[in-house]
Amino acid sequence: MYDKTEIVLNNGDKCIIYVRFNDLYKQLVINDVDFIPKGNRNKESYNFNDDMVFRRLNSFEERYQYKLKKYLEHPHLTKEHLLGALNKTWESLKPNLDFLPTE
Repeated sequence: MYDKTEIVLNNGDKCIIYVRFNDLYKQLVINDVDFIPKGNRNKESYNFNDDMVFRRLNSFEERYQYKLKKYLEHPHLTKEHLLGALNKTWESLKPNLDFLPTE
């Protein structure tokens, strides 16, 4: 399951945050972040396959923390943006109990 959140950063750039559910650790995680500079249609994303520091990390937690640090190096992306995307996905997964009959 993937969820996509689009936000506009302070400098006018668009940011697309992809959130997915990690089956092994039973949690929502930020899978990828794409940046689209203002006035441009081409996405810019970080390729972790070519990053040897990332490839040397063994555990999921270490790799996930490394990815988050790299994403937050963008001067206009904040921790609140990432938490907002996770919360939006969490809210979309909550069951809707409005249709249940009341007594």
